[in-house]
Amino acid sequence: MRLTKRQALFIKSLRVNRGYSWRAVDGEFVSRYTFKRPFASEPLRGGNQVDGMYLCDAAMNKLKERDQEQWITY
Repeated sequence: MRLTKRQALFIKSLRVNRGYSWRAVDGEFVSRYTFKRPFASEPLRGGNQVDGMYLCDAAMNKLKERDQEQWITY
């Protein structure tokens, strides 16, 4: 996925500063940057954990950050 710097900073803010789960990161990203998921009458709430992990990894790469301790909390 190709993220803009603004999108990467948004993801970082959610994950690192606000402590959102991967699922919540995906849910917020989808609700902000897409209008509707295909075949759904309204946007889905929540999110997908694997997609959230992928978004965080893509954001780390975009921002050239590899300090995973900030990004990955269990």
